[in-house]
Amino acid sequence: MNKLLAPLFLGLSIVVAACPASAADSLRIVSATPGKDQSLVIAYSDGGKEVISKDQRGSEQDDEPINQDEVFSQVQVSGDGQRVGWLPQYMVCSQSWPCTPELVLYRHGGKPASIAAGFGILWHWMFLQEGKQVVIHYGFPHGDADGEYALYDADSLRSLATFSPREDKGVAPEWVKSLRAREE
Repeated sequence: MNKLLAPLFLGLSIVVAACPASAADSLRIVSATPGKDQSLVIAYSDGGKEVISKDQRGSEQDDEPINQDEVFSQVQVSGDGQRVGWLPQYMVCSQSWPCTPELVLYRHGGKPASIAAGFGILWHWMFLQEGKQVVIHYGFPHGDADGEYALYDADSLRSLATFSPREDKGVAPEWVKSLRAREE
């Protein structure tokens, strides 16, 4: 091995040994609550706190923020304590009130990522499988009583399934039933 690289690898192995993966996995989000100045305060199992300001999370187009959160709504912590999600409300819907066009998911140490509604706005959402999946319910702000449902992988944000009450006349899948039960 190159003598110049040996100290680098030695230092790297010490860091890895000092910070095992299980220690990082053991840090859990215990709560996430809207704070002052339209921020979100995330509390961790080690007593630490993190503040997400409305200026830190806005939709982007060509790397320029186009929306800034007005409010963090429907804030939820995943069952495994590894993620927090919320529906940011923006003044983007040509309405006199803020709308929720996306779901934002955040994991400690990462960047906020979003899932947009297939159309319209998001009405409700929830984590499934301890936070490995999310289900969203979305539709138009007016005149659409049923909306649509979509299931996503929480890590990759890949769409796993969709359900339309109007088109899929059969029985709703369990993941839709779970969200419907929470909505009631």
